[in-house]
Amino acid sequence: MPASKTAMLGFGETTVTIGRIGHGLMNMSPENLSRSVTTIAATLAPGGKKMDLFQMARVPTNVTFEEAFGTQIHPISVVEIEARDRDRRGLLSGTIKSLDDIPAGDYRRKLTRFQEEAFAHNAEIAEAFGAVAVRKDVTASQLALAWVLCLGPHMVPIPGTSSATRHLENIAAADVELSAEDLAEISKVLEKGGAASWTHG
Repeated sequence: MPASKTAMLGFGETTVTIGRIGHGLMNMSPENLSRSVTTIAATLAPGGKKMDLFQMARVPTNVTFEEAFGTQIHPISVVEIEARDRDRRGLLSGTIKSLDDIPAGDYRRKLTRFQEEAFAHNAEIAEAFGAVAVRKDVTASQLALAWVLCLGPHMVPIPGTSSATRHLENIAAADVELSAEDLAEISKVLEKGGAASWTHG
């Protein structure tokens, strides 16, 4: 696998290189899943690491669940609810305040959430959410992560970034304390009809 298609796992001397699974490798056949598990286990073994969780990134379309799992009964260990990185899109961070802020030819102009009606709705939610973050003296991203953490020990936010600064900022979200009043205010913001076309475009 080319170096550009790998990712680093861990820190310092415990860091290992693993393959990055892309959309072109979403083959959920039992053979491919078994090969993935074998590859990951072999990669982690030298560092004394073990795989804690293995999950399908998407619902299999080429095989049934029974075929993919190799059994008809299997415990559900985790359910993933995916919401893409809003800061990278610019809405939550406030770098995109109007459609005029998106350059001509920018791929975001093709996304549903950046069409006029959806954008106006989502921008209103992002602005209200950002106001709560300003009052708490944290970034909107930190507030979002802190809110997910407050939903309970069964909720684990998995932020992604290629920036070391953003990574440290995300970690600091664990120290953000939200009061009952804060959570009520956030809930009021999120109850404004839900975000329009937030995920996958």
